[in-house]
Amino acid sequence: MKNMLIALLVCLSASTVFGQVQREVANTKDDPMVNITVENVVPVEVQARFAPSANCVRYNSLIGIPAELEQWATQMNTTIDQLVSLWGFEDTAESVHNFSGLTPNTEYTIYARPFDAQGNAYPMQTQVIITGQYGGEGLSVIDLEVTEITDTTVRLIAQANSETAVFHDGLIEDAFFEQIGVDSAVQLIQSNGYPQYQSDNWVWPDLTQDTPYKAIALGKNILGEWGDTTIVDFRT
Repeated sequence: MKNMLIALLVCLSASTVFGQVQREVANTKDDPMVNITVENVVPVEVQARFAPSANCVRYNSLIGIPAELEQWATQMNTTIDQLVSLWGFEDTAESVHNFSGLTPNTEYTIYARPFDAQGNAYPMQTQVIITGQYGGEGLSVIDLEVTEITDTTVRLIAQANSETAVFHDGLIEDAFFEQIGVDSAVQLIQSNGYPQYQSDNWVWPDLTQDTPYKAIALGKNILGEWGDTTIVDFRT
């Protein structure tokens, strides 16, 4: 569920604000450049307005997590600069873009690779942003609904309360739950590697026919404090 997110974005703001620009690397004043205004930052989306300088005839822009881009660059025997040109959007004039599908409370680097009229690429400009975060400092509670139960599938709907920053949910067979105990079962769900935000609506396939299961969900607030564990019993 965790995929590298690639979107068009370029930033050149000098401010240091959580959820916006944290640091920058700028070209010299005579190089082609792109000015950008980050107009809105929320947990899963960034809106940005940007415009190239007069001597920047085009530019590629990309947003990503540096470690993931480094892995791709290594696998493809290339550089991040070239990935920005390969994968990034290309623009020649001022525009506004909404970049959605981002992960909350996550640091991204924004890359801009400008070109002049002769097609020469200039050193990339980079910005680091942190997306916004859901949740509060109160108790995280996850509401679970088990529906559309068949012999081998079930739909699990989880809805987090407003205090929840992130949550995890999943299914465990009753027999295995009893074998390992409630604490170990909860820990398995906590560490399942599939963080959810606000809600989850998923049909679980390949269940065992006529078998009791437990649906489990729990979340934590922005302080990292785990809230109540919700457990719902059902049988296929």
